[in-house]
Amino acid sequence: MITVDIWGIHEEVEYDIEIAVTILYYTSWTTVYETNNSLAPGQQIVVQNGMNGCKSIAYKIYKLNGVEVKRETLSVDVYNPMNKIIQRGPGGTDPGPVDPIDPGPVDPGPVEPPVEPPVEPPVEPPVEPPGEPE
Repeated sequence: MITVDIWGIHEEVEYDIEIAVTILYYTSWTTVYETNNSLAPGQQIVVQNGMNGCKSIAYKIYKLNGVEVKRETLSVDVYNPMNKIIQRGPGGTDPGPVDPIDPGPVDPGPVEPPVEPPVEPPVEPPVEPPGEPE
């Protein structure tokens, strides 16, 4: 059994934190043909399968009693597509790049502006009235 203790300062307002990622859009891959003289004419092999790229945005979401009160952008990332690479023997005709079916942009839905958490005044410690000497 492993026990993990996390030490820190107890805050007056403790938030539940979530990390959320939204895909903004996809970028399609294409097929690239390369000549490989070690292959027989007309023979072809797939060296690398294609994979779509995308643009994503990651958020840190602060929740208080299950309600989102703040959202911070952590990162906006772009992942380039990986083209499908096909090697083929000499003498073939080059059809040029071939585009797969474009999945089109993904609608992330409405993004609401972040809500600022309520600001609470600092709590002052109670002041003890001067007492009688003992």
